[in-house]
Amino acid sequence: MFSKTGFLIEKSTHLASSPYGGPVEKNREMNLMKEILAILLERKLPRTNIQEEWSENMCVKNMHNFNLFLKSCSDGLEIYQQTAIANLNSSGSLWTLVICTCSGYILSTLKVANLSELYWTRCHRLVIVGKIGQIFVYSPRGKLLNQFAIDKDLKVIDSRIFYGIMGNTGLAVLTENGHIFALNSVIEAVPWRIRDISRADRPSAWTVLLSTSGQTTILLIYGDDFYAAMQGVALLLLNISWKLSGGEYIEVVPNWDYTRIAFVHSSGLVQLVNSDLTLISTIVLSSTSFSSKLLWCGSNAIAVMETQNSLKIISSSSVAHVFDYTSDIRIDTELDGIKVFTRNELIFISCVPDELVDVIGIASTEAGAILYEASQKLEKGTPGVYEYLNLIEDNMDKAYQQCLIAAAHQFSPESQKKLLKAASLGKSLLRRQDTSQFVDICRVIRVLNFIRQPHIGFSLSFPQSSELKMRTLIDRLIDMEHWPLAISICDYMKIPIRDGVHRVLAHWAVNKIEKVKMDKESGKDCDFPTLTELIANKFANHPEVSFAGNGLIVIFSDVAMKAVEAGLNEMAELLLEKETRLNRQVEMLLKLNKVDKALAKAAKSQQPDLLHIVLSHLKRTQKKEIIDHLVLKLPQAMCLYQDYLREEAPPHVYALYVQKDDFIRQAIYLLDESEITPWNPFEIKDKTDILSKAKKCLQNIKDCGSVQILAEAINFFHLCENWNSKVDCENVDRTSVRSVFIWAAGNNDDYLVEQLKKSFKLSEKQCVFWKIEAYASYKKWNHLDALSLSKKLPFGFMPFVEACARYGEHQICENYISKLSSAEEIVEGWLLIEQPVKAANYAASKNMVTSVEKIYSRYRMEKEISLAIEKILLSLKMG
Repeated sequence: MFSKTGFLIEKSTHLASSPYGGPVEKNREMNLMKEILAILLERKLPRTNIQEEWSENMCVKNMHNFNLFLKSCSDGLEIYQQTAIANLNSSGSLWTLVICTCSGYILSTLKVANLSELYWTRCHRLVIVGKIGQIFVYSPRGKLLNQFAIDKDLKVIDSRIFYGIMGNTGLAVLTENGHIFALNSVIEAVPWRIRDISRADRPSAWTVLLSTSGQTTILLIYGDDFYAAMQGVALLLLNISWKLSGGEYIEVVPNWDYTRIAFVHSSGLVQLVNSDLTLISTIVLSSTSFSSKLLWCGSNAIAVMETQNSLKIISSSSVAHVFDYTSDIRIDTELDGIKVFTRNELIFISCVPDELVDVIGIASTEAGAILYEASQKLEKGTPGVYEYLNLIEDNMDKAYQQCLIAAAHQFSPESQKKLLKAASLGKSLLRRQDTSQFVDICRVIRVLNFIRQPHIGFSLSFPQSSELKMRTLIDRLIDMEHWPLAISICDYMKIPIRDGVHRVLAHWAVNKIEKVKMDKESGKDCDFPTLTELIANKFANHPEVSFAGNGLIVIFSDVAMKAVEAGLNEMAELLLEKETRLNRQVEMLLKLNKVDKALAKAAKSQQPDLLHIVLSHLKRTQKKEIIDHLVLKLPQAMCLYQDYLREEAPPHVYALYVQKDDFIRQAIYLLDESEITPWNPFEIKDKTDILSKAKKCLQNIKDCGSVQILAEAINFFHLCENWNSKVDCENVDRTSVRSVFIWAAGNNDDYLVEQLKKSFKLSEKQCVFWKIEAYASYKKWNHLDALSLSKKLPFGFMPFVEACARYGEHQICENYISKLSSAEEIVEGWLLIEQPVKAANYAASKNMVTSVEKIYSRYRMEKEISLAIEKILLSLKMG
């Protein structure tokens, strides 16, 4: 795991062991101890892909004719544990790119032409910049995710990667013509170009800076002229008071969060400035040092290679330390330190955190150091514990925090345990205890200790893990296919199911499908049922996983969709059989073009909405003959499909009724069709034919009553056909016996009246009713009077009153009212001709109090009438 030998420094006679895991020079003690702490990781790199000689800088190829190009997954801001090594072949035209872990495990191998630069994005993707402006984005496993060209006829000579505050990874390139193009995101590439400066030469140094608001600024230096360029804004010439004259700036390097910038001058000076371009300090480099690329070691020191096998780290206060190695090295930066790659090891060097210095620094008087010493005495059983604790009684919370954070910064489990014991002791003495922070830190430490093991190869420090976040660490484990570890960490760190176990299982299942696809393409036999059962069993081992949901929640239909995309339709069908959500199952069956199965499941589901979805899909994609064949087997689907057709294609739905011998629905359809068919004296046969078909359908189901009604209707239409030549019959409703009878009686067509009476067996009472209506509507008052004198009237005179009142003949109404025998009818008669006072007087004369009250209530809003009726009502009650 971690080396117990400390720094690899050849001058071991000048070093003494440090109590916190690293050697410190005696003559520098606290100053140097605060500046540098080295932690050695034993990591074996793949030797077969590394040539005998290394180039001077891992980010520069063809230096001194050595064809090797190495890039670790860091680039200053993000923390990664993969390394990309590019090796140029003998012909000099093609690069072999090897992606491996820090422990030397090879993840993938790629062939790349015209390679210019390699970078890693925040989302763990390898960005390959080509010489002609082509950009390729790969996963750590070598899968091509995206490719695009920045511009046509472009030759890249330099590039920079940068990381936005929204999680995006951007890229800027410098072309041979001195133009600079930038992308705010390499995943969603939208190139933009800064405005050119009217200069013939290219910038001597340039970089990309990001403000706290996320604004991307490109800083360019031409000699001693500083320019700032932003998207859509003209270049701005900066007034820099501290710039050096004579010579030129050859390199500009920001630290991981862009809060500090190092400017390297050709004179050998390095100027460290803040993000607001105020000078912090100036460092002098040796002549051998400034030919090497400069990197930041945290935010307070810089690192350069003095020779091919030595590294110099210089603090902002110009305190330097040289690390010598027995073989050539390459370096790369992390947010809190420097990675040193040797032939057999990966060494991480970082500045000592203040918390460690405060707690276990030599002669430290901080509260945390005293608490740590008290814990050590308590563990050994030596006296003085109480006195030490009494000294920091008022600062116990500070001491607890210092020990806890110091434990998180340590790499040695033994040191971590000692510091955590001290923190636990301090926590137990706090007046108000909050164990959540202690528990969280312990969980993080345990996870970090596990992933630092060689077979995992994630050598994360505590600051790196804090920046990376646990969810992103899970993404890294997913990329590395450490499935059990990823799920264990999700459970242990109590990551929400949606962001944790669900995502891991989803990616695991997709990974299995991709491997099966590769096996199938290579000609191997694929056991789809076994793989399906494997996926199902794995999901069953996690009952908290919901098979219903959105996003990356693991449901079989989502996995089946991936199988479809991979061309594994057979496996997709097997996966769908495991799906518990019927709607997702049906949707996927439709995508697989298994419409018969989808329709059957939708019909069986008793869910009309789901059946609607399937039928709508069938209508868009299938011919009517195929749909008819499918729905005929399923009554539920047939009913719903018929509802569709009633609105869209009525003849088609009738054809389905006939095909299925559904006589009831045939009859209903025909009757509806007859009703909406307009009367046309020249085409009456159409209407009678429709009714005749309906009659036959009803005969088949032996509905004798309905058959008789339809027979009479058909006869009636034939009867009406014979008097089409008569006058004044245009507005008569030919579908109503009553309307025709009233027309015949009103026009004195006694023959037609008798014919209707006999044909439709009309009763005498019905005929008299219709005659009263006919005589009143056609103003034949003499005929009405003659009818009223008939001795065989089947009822009284009230129908006569109602008919005359309906057509406004109030005088005739009064004559018929006088013939009424019922007091209630007389009162109602007066009311029909709007004579409420007469009605009230008559009701009062018959002592009908209730009737008078009803009349009063009816006319209470009419002032004069209500007063008259009120008097009648009062006199009736008083009398």
